[in-house]
Parts: sequence; structure tokens; C-alpha cells
Amino acid sequence: ASTLPDDPYLVPELFRYFPKVLQDRFGEQIANHQLRREIITTVISNEMSNMTGISFDHRMLEETGAGIVDILRTWVAVRDVMNVVSMWQQVDELGSSVRMETQIELFMELRGLIDRSTLWLLRHRRPPLDLAATVDRYRDRIESLYRYIEENVGGKIRDRLFSAEAGRLAAGVPEALAQRSVVWPLLHTGFDIVDLSDQRGVGIDVVAAAYWQTFEALDLDWLWSAVGSLPRSTRWQSQARAALRDDFFGAMRELADDVLRDGSTEQWMAANVGPVRRAMAVFTELRRVDSHDVTTLSVAMRQLHNLGVLAAVGSLDRA
Repeated sequence: ASTLPDDPYLVPELFRYFPKVLQDRFGEQIANHQLRREIITTVISNEMSNMTGISFDHRMLEETGAGIVDILRTWVAVRDVMNVVSMWQQVDELGSSVRMETQIELFMELRGLIDRSTLWLLRHRRPPLDLAATVDRYRDRIESLYRYIEENVGGKIRDRLFSAEAGRLAAGVPEALAQRSVVWPLLHTGFDIVDLSDQRGVGIDVVAAAYWQTFEALDLDWLWSAVGSLPRSTRWQSQARAALRDDFFGAMRELADDVLRDGSTEQWMAANVGPVRRAMAVFTELRRVDSHDVTTLSVAMRQLHNLGVLAAVGSLDRA
């Protein structure tokens, strides 16, 4: 039997199943309920299905090979790290104050954040995930990234964020929700940013600056967008797209680490003029292609990875 329902972190889920008056009057009896394991499992399973769709566990299994218990455990961590319940409720409460299309768009972007965050944890943490430790490690610092990401993105991504926020404000979305929602497509990068912060012993704001300023300096929005636009109508197309996406963010983490070693994006660019020039020349050629597929984007990913390798070697030589 799974040990997930016995995790002390999930005790509040058991109490949440019962009305408040019963929680207050029969707390001890609820804590020792004969069906507590079944109740906890039912509560979190239903909530996961309601927020992510009935195919969520299958999608996660296809992309990671993880078992259903580990997927459910990881989903709980993401729910709490990303404060999903509060955000979901805010979108749900919009009701008829906004057009249905606007509300559905917000739900889908929040669901995308859940998907990307769950995939990151399933791929980067050995199961079983320690729920309390994971939430404690990431929640507050990823929350701070709402501000730091907006401060450090530039170029087309910044324009896209401002345009999306303006569109949602015009559609009647409250300002606070509109501001937060436009960051959801980027927020999963917070896991890498937090890890780099710990590894390098620098503030989360410093890492966010290195990550997103380097992204802008290398003009990588086209590559990220091209990967996101790949077809995924078949199982193998979906897995190829996922592999390229993982390669992209893995390379971004490596580059941000190199930048932190050198001090700043400006210093890193100045120290790696040759490798950067070569990579940018290839990127320029690839951007001229009429349509991007796995072949052309694999070449771009290789260039991005090579840039990180060459920059890392150069940083070690200068150390």
C-alpha cells in the first residue's frame, strides 16, 4: 500500500473533507477516522482531476515514466508551491464579470503552469518527494519571482507580458490577478532559479537577473516560441517537443550558472565574444527557415548547449 495518505503533511486534507463545525467538535475522532487514508486519497485525487483534467496523470506518465502515486504526490507539492488553490479560486470567482473566453484562457494558463512545474519536479527530484521540505524550499522564493521576473525580462517577452496584462485589464480582470497571470508561462523557471541561488549562495533576485537578462541578450524568444509551436498530435511528436523543451531550459540553467560565475550578463558576453558570435550567426540562419521542425530546432539546441560548454571552459580558464 502507498504511504502517501500517511504523510503528516496531508492531515489538513482529512479535516478539510468535513464541515467546520465537525472539525471543531470532533477533531480527535476525525484524526483517527477508520477511513482517513481513503478520504485523503479521494480529496487530493479529485482536486487534481478538477484542476488538471482526467488525462493529467497519463500525460505525466508518458513524459516521465513516473507512477501514479509519485505523480499525485508531486502535484500536491506544485499546488502548494505555486499557491494554485488561491489562484484557481480567483479565476473561478470572476464568473460573468468577464467573457467566458477570458476565464477559460486564465484556467488554461494556470493549468499549463501546473503541468510544467510537475514535470520539472518529476524529472529533477528522486521519489518519493518530501512534501513539507519541497514546499518549504521553493514556495516563498518562487512567490518573490513574480516581481523579479517582471523586472528582468526584456524585448519581445516584456512586450508580450505588458500586452497580455493590458488585454486582461481591458477584459475586466482585476489588476492583481492580471499582473500575476501574465507571469504564469514563465514561473516554472523558478525551480532552476531557486536551485542556482542555493548553489551559488546569491540572492534570488541576482539569479533571476542573470537568467532573464541572458535570455534577452541572446535573443532566445524565437527559439522558445518555435519549440512551443511544434505539433503534438501524436505521442512521438509530444515526446520530441518535450525533449527539446527540456534541452532548452537545461541549457538556460547552464548559461545562467556561467553568467553568475563571471559576475553579470554584460561581463559574460564580453568574455565570450567569439562563441556568442558563432552561435548567433547560426541562430540567424535558422530563423530564416520558412518553418521550424525537430531537425532545425535540434541544431539550434546543440548550438545553445555548445555555447554553454565553451563559456564554462572559458570561465574555468580565467579562474
